[in-house]
Amino acid sequence: KRLTLWRERKKPPRCRIFVAREEGGKICGTAMCYSCPSLTEEGRPFLVVENVVVSEECRGMGVGRLLF
Repeated sequence: KRLTLWRERKKPPRCRIFVAREEGGKICGTAMCYSCPSLTEEGRPFLVVENVVVSEECRGMGVGRLLF
């Protein structure tokens, strides 16, 4: 089973990009997330969140919190 987990772990992580938009369609924030299988915990996936970015004019409005 560990060999199977290792093979899964060697595959490229699945990347998802989340986008927050204003009602008019303007992008105000983004977040990149990678789902990776764990070598422990029986292969349950874990999530890596990177590059959470909110435009200056949208800061303080909870956009970053919504992206999480």
